[in-house]
Amino acid sequence: MRTVETRPPTSVTNSAPSKTEAAARKRLAGFHDVHAEGKAYLADNMYIRSGYRVDYSLTHCFLSLFELHNETWNVWTHIIGSLIFAGLMYSAFNMEIPTHLWTYDDGTHPFFEPNNILYMENGRHTMHLFARIVLSPTKVHHALEYVLDTRYQEMLSKQLHVASVIFGHTIAQIPSLQRFHEILDSHAEGISHTVSEQLFHLHDELTVLKDRLGPSFDALTKSMPLKSVVGSYTQVHGMKQSLQSRLDALSTYLRQLDTNDYPALQFVLQEFHSVTDSVKNGLHAISDVTPSKLAPMLVVGNWPIKVFIGSAVICLTLSSIYHLMWVQSAAASVVFIQLDYSGIILMIAGSFFPLIYYSFYCTPTLLYMYLGIISSLAIGCLVASLCTKNQKVRSGMFLSLGFFALVPIGHLVWKHGVWDDHIQIFVKPLLAMGCLYLVGAAIYGTRFPERYFPGHFDVWGHSHQLWHICVVAAALIHYNSAMQHYEWRWQTGCAV
Repeated sequence: MRTVETRPPTSVTNSAPSKTEAAARKRLAGFHDVHAEGKAYLADNMYIRSGYRVDYSLTHCFLSLFELHNETWNVWTHIIGSLIFAGLMYSAFNMEIPTHLWTYDDGTHPFFEPNNILYMENGRHTMHLFARIVLSPTKVHHALEYVLDTRYQEMLSKQLHVASVIFGHTIAQIPSLQRFHEILDSHAEGISHTVSEQLFHLHDELTVLKDRLGPSFDALTKSMPLKSVVGSYTQVHGMKQSLQSRLDALSTYLRQLDTNDYPALQFVLQEFHSVTDSVKNGLHAISDVTPSKLAPMLVVGNWPIKVFIGSAVICLTLSSIYHLMWVQSAAASVVFIQLDYSGIILMIAGSFFPLIYYSFYCTPTLLYMYLGIISSLAIGCLVASLCTKNQKVRSGMFLSLGFFALVPIGHLVWKHGVWDDHIQIFVKPLLAMGCLYLVGAAIYGTRFPERYFPGHFDVWGHSHQLWHICVVAAALIHYNSAMQHYEWRWQTGCAV
């Protein structure tokens, strides 16, 4: 960046200056010089003694983006912030699961990996692995938005209970088949050993599966979060597949036994077939516990986060434009400050959307009521900022919009209690964000640090720049909080 030299004030003529004359007249002036020329609107901070742009045209204002003056870093702090949020917006629109998350290198789509702790990544359940292992690729779109469809909970829990009872009956029946082994040996050598070995493994696997059905049943009946249901289902599915393979092998072996030479053997084999049929019935009872019924709907969207990001981009961009362009004239300063106010209003309103949407997601009436009130207040503030010159009216509208946050938050505290997840998921980031805004406002209001070192922070590090940094930092904290809130909601659905 280049520094434009400060020149002494020149006389003002009534004739319209040429481009050459305008370029010659534009300069950086001191605080007292600006006031002496009757352009006090350019300088309202007596502790910033220099760097005021005087006689800058539209083109000169734009080019001053690359000059050093007392607005340079007011502009750039919000340009950088706007670019950061533009990148976050791109990320928000590209949240699909990449295909490598649910396919192997050979192009196959595995359903079960016995050697892995399924749906775990760094010790935590993840929806990415749920999409990779369980969901059919044809169903993977915004897999992060899948939640448990509670319409199937009662049906699935009943089926798990029936399967558990059938398996319990079969487990008790298997030991009684030992008495038939002698008959098998008397008809064909080696049959008894093979069948006994198969039944031993069948008994063990059946016992493990029955024990696993208990937690799965609890996860459904107690409306546990989706990750708990998915974790239980994963283990049941793997055991079910293994048991099905064991059962198919035993059934095939029994059917292949030649009973023509031993007619009486077929009556004994019928007893073994009754056991395999019983196990098949139990497996059939849980066959409807499918991923498509655990997670069939795309219901938790990230559009409120996009609304917030969009409002942040607009606010920071309009603020940058204001600080860059407003010095052209007193009339221009009024127009650009109104644009700046409009951006602030949009960002305040946009900040409400993720908090209200994910907090009241399971109560649509309250959700849309609060969003409607926020939108109405924002429109009222926009009209007030653009149409009224009454500072008290504008201030009142701004305060009503900002402090309305206490209403939905108070509602949540009243309904769930302070220590409930509905509150804890956002309260710490909200407090951190509030602290940043308060610190920034205190710095801006007290004109720190330039108040104590007049003229030393004219270009770098004065209060307005620090306020801008606090605003961007608070907005980033709010974005991170919104993402956590979003993830919490699709993890829990409406079960909590």
